[in-house]
This record gives sequence, structure tokens and C-alpha cells, in this order.
Amino acid sequence: GPAEAALEPAQRERFESALAEYVAGQRFNADRPEAHTSLGLLYAVRGDTATAETEYRKAQAIDPSYVPAWVNLADLQRARGDEEASRATLLEGLDAAPGDTTLRHALGLSLARTGDLPAALKELEAAARAAPQSARYTYVYAIALHSAGREQAALRELEQGLEQHPANREFLLTLASIHLDAGRRDDALQYLAQAAQAYPRDPEVTGML
Repeated sequence: GPAEAALEPAQRERFESALAEYVAGQRFNADRPEAHTSLGLLYAVRGDTATAETEYRKAQAIDPSYVPAWVNLADLQRARGDEEASRATLLEGLDAAPGDTTLRHALGLSLARTGDLPAALKELEAAARAAPQSARYTYVYAIALHSAGREQAALRELEQGLEQHPANREFLLTLASIHLDAGRRDDALQYLAQAAQAYPRDPEVTGML
């Protein structure tokens, strides 16, 4: 891969032998989906996407409900520019692990990328509701609502998210930004003041004040 091309010959030899040892170790655990998924990630990083896909498929064959194998394969397909295959993988994964939050969130993002916002909102909401402890899922769902022109619903999500995750930087800045865009400067300042208190040296926060 490109990373090891920069190594000196002696370093490179050590790297290759460490890598071979790692691969051998994973092969030793070949009956475990985690081992194949780790190998898949390794091959993906090295740019060998065909072998990476083979490893993810092996992991899925051993344990179809092992979610990381589906998520990583979908990521690989998306990185190759095949959003359709990526979405098919996520749907297949949801058949094997019904209702899994990670897969639903990923499916929502895939639908949003191809412009199917109503379907995307449904999946993103399901993920956000199933895992309220994840600030990320709530935040992404709120942003999708805002993109769909549902400003009040987006603000409600962000405010609830802030209750669950006090002083969360993304929630505070996005609330401030939405209020600023709508000309509600006082509301925006209320969130910016909280952000400035929590992140006094953050240039993005001070820049908005």
C-alpha cells in the first residue's frame, strides 16, 4: 500500500513481517467473525478492496448478526462509489440483525445522500430514538430535519439533545446558527454564551459571538 512505500527497506521488511504475523494470528482465529472483520479492515486500508470484501463476507457467513462486518462492507462499497451496493448491504444486514441502530443510522445517511429525504428521516429518527445516549444520532437527525425545511422540529431535537448532553458543542453551535439565520439574535446569543462558557478558547465559538 501507499503507506509502506515510504519506508526504508529495513523498516519495510520489519513492517511486512509484523503484518504477516498479524494476518497469521487472525487466521488462527478464523472461526470468529471479528478476525475476518479485522483482516477486512487491514486489506481495505492497504487498498486491496477485493480481498477486504471477501473477508467481510466470510465474517457474515460465520455470524450473520455480527453488525461490524455489514457496516464495514457498506463503507467499502460507498468508498468505491457504489452507493446502491452499499445500501443493499445495509438492508441485508438489517434482515440479519433486525432493528440494529448502527445499521439504521447508516441506512438513513445512505438514503439522505441519494436525496430520498422522507425515507432517510424515518431511519435517522428510528436510530436517534433507539439510542438517545448517542449525541451523534440525535444531531444527524436534527440536521436532516433542518435540511427538509422542518426548522421547529429540528430545534426541538437539538434542545432535547442538549438536555441529554449538556454543553455539547455541536448542539450549542447549531442552535445558535439556526437562530442567527432566522434573525433571532437574542436566542442565538443565549446558546453562544453557554458555548463560550464551556469552550472559552474555541475560535469558532468566539468567532460567532
